[in-house]
Amino acid sequence: MTGKPLPRFKYGLVCDEIREEKSNKTLIVGLYGSKIIVPGIPGIMPKLCFRLCFDATRPYPETFDILIRKPDGKVDGPFPVNAPRLTDEEEGYINISLVPFMFGAEGSYDVLVSNEGREAKIFSFRVVKGTLPA
Repeated sequence: MTGKPLPRFKYGLVCDEIREEKSNKTLIVGLYGSKIIVPGIPGIMPKLCFRLCFDATRPYPETFDILIRKPDGKVDGPFPVNAPRLTDEEEGYINISLVPFMFGAEGSYDVLVSNEGREAKIFSFRVVKGTLPA
């Protein structure tokens, strides 16, 4: 297949906030597991963040897009990414914040990478309606 390669992602995290600190540390707040429990559907989260880890030892494009496929098949995005150019690193990280994040249904939300008409799933998370712990 011709065209630029897609980055190979190792994993993705979903959380409420990501901050890069001056101390060269990353602060991740409100880390979710495989599902996000919400009090009502449809709804809006003020902010939803993703930390995506990619394999920096393999060729990857400098620019590509991130997409979110919702349970109804509709896609949010593209969210353009400029990947850091790394040398002597095994992993690279991309932080994405969606402000706000609207969800219209319970179910699986797929986080995808897209480049030049090609796409691949990075990971999924589920949104479910439920009672939040006190």
